[in-house]
Amino acid sequence: MFQFISKFTKGDWGELPESDKQENDRAIKEGGAILGLYTIKTKGSIIGLIASKTYEVAIIMPAKRNMIEIVMKHELGKERVHQPVLYDSLGNRLTK
Repeated sequence: MFQFISKFTKGDWGELPESDKQENDRAIKEGGAILGLYTIKTKGSIIGLIASKTYEVAIIMPAKRNMIEIVMKHELGKERVHQPVLYDSLGNRLTK
């Protein structure tokens, strides 16, 4: 997950459409929320069978730039009631 956060902080917005990438670039200059979209592919084995799964993850930074939120793509636009997981700038988890 941290490789995607690293990409995000360097201005690599992942798999967003070009128009959304341009909107992010404008938001950096003018102040606004920033969005990144990334695909995570996992591999694992269960009883000798190899299984892979793909997840689409969104990283959101609000205009205040005081945090980032990581959600599954299908959760975008939905109200979330879970406790957010917070990390400091070194990647240390702050919440339990």
